[in-house]
Amino acid sequence: MARTLEWQGERQESQGALYYKLAGPQGSKGSLSIARLLDGINLAVYDLRGSHFGGIRGIGETGQKNYLCHCRRGSFESPNKAQIDIGDIFTSQQAISELTFNMPKLGYYGVEIGINPDRFNARTRRLLADFDLMDDKIMCLCGDTAICPLSESASMSHLFSELYDLLPSAKRGQLLLKVIEILQAFSTQRNQLQLRDVATQSKKTSSHAELAFRAQKLMMEHLEQPLTINDLSERCSTSPTVLKESFRETFGQPIYQWYRHYRAQQAAELLSTTELPVNDIARAVGYSNPSKFSKAFNDCLGMTPRNYRKYIKASS
Repeated sequence: MARTLEWQGERQESQGALYYKLAGPQGSKGSLSIARLLDGINLAVYDLRGSHFGGIRGIGETGQKNYLCHCRRGSFESPNKAQIDIGDIFTSQQAISELTFNMPKLGYYGVEIGINPDRFNARTRRLLADFDLMDDKIMCLCGDTAICPLSESASMSHLFSELYDLLPSAKRGQLLLKVIEILQAFSTQRNQLQLRDVATQSKKTSSHAELAFRAQKLMMEHLEQPLTINDLSERCSTSPTVLKESFRETFGQPIYQWYRHYRAQQAAELLSTTELPVNDIARAVGYSNPSKFSKAFNDCLGMTPRNYRKYIKASS
């Protein structure tokens, strides 16, 4: 199960939009922006980085809510075991900010269209009626399931891609028109957008998941002296084969690959927030050989550690 450590959000407000700078445990961080397009219709953009998300209090609205979402990068495993991956469209009874989940690919980036009929005013109802959207298909997106991954739809994926192209410089009216277009497509295709079978989606057992999370925690706690597969399997009281299978089932990638990216992520954090020499940062994330560290970092983030530090300084 995902950890329940809560994230904190530093709120800012500008031109009718809310922006939250987020921070979580163990260096997790991200941002959340919420544009209020109409009374009762919001557009949220999530950019989360880390292996776990613990939810944020005080952001969601009261009343009946429905959400139509799209994942552009990263992934997460929802509380009802639905696997959300790159390109997935899904509906939800809760805002992503209210959920607790794991992020196997060390991050999640996507949009969320929020619909809250309890907050509709006359203008919102009139506009939705003009586009023939005042029906149960839109007012109740998700049925009785917390997260509902939908089958693929090339046309809706294209519309979401156009929505991303509008971010972040578009005016509210442009975003609203694109959201209305997406809702129209959803309403038209609702019968074809079959819900993926959450029950059969994940092959892992609860014991395998617990084993994988135990190994992950050990790796995160031993950055300076990385543990081998044999070390991990011994500490987890299992065989290397079972451990590798459990980790791949739970996180969707081999242990080595996950560990390599996690170490690069932690190194990137040190490069951007401290003035430590690159060689010291290499040792802090378990590399005694600076050349191997530089190659691993470049493979994961697309540039050398020194160039990454220059890029961060130039950006800020």
